[in-house]
Amino acid sequence: AGPAPALDVAAAADVPPVSDAARAVVDPVSDYAARLAAMRQLGYAIAPQDVAALMDFLNAPLPEGSKLRPNAYNSVRNDAFELLLRQKQLTGGIGELLVGVYNDPRHDAMWRNKLPIAGEASERIPE
Repeated sequence: AGPAPALDVAAAADVPPVSDAARAVVDPVSDYAARLAAMRQLGYAIAPQDVAALMDFLNAPLPEGSKLRPNAYNSVRNDAFELLLRQKQLTGGIGELLVGVYNDPRHDAMWRNKLPIAGEASERIPE
């Protein structure tokens, strides 16, 4: 497969940090209201590093010991997904992420069935 690419430290240093709002959305200890309030602060022209944080959040399975119940946690993820879809510039890779999450058994069935493509599937994922 060849050697791994070298880390470009100079380029990495130029990457701005994730915003406080995006951090609050994905923070495992943030409560439901704090996450939704933070999401409203993000708007429709999210910085690339915030988009990446939200996409990682969508692709991560429900964490064990989450402060939120699965319904609330998945509601936040659904809102984050919709926010990414409503960006002024369409988020690259969002379709692949959607299909990947739907097909990944690491994700709980509730989240996978909430995804827009779940309604198109002939058979729902058993919960």
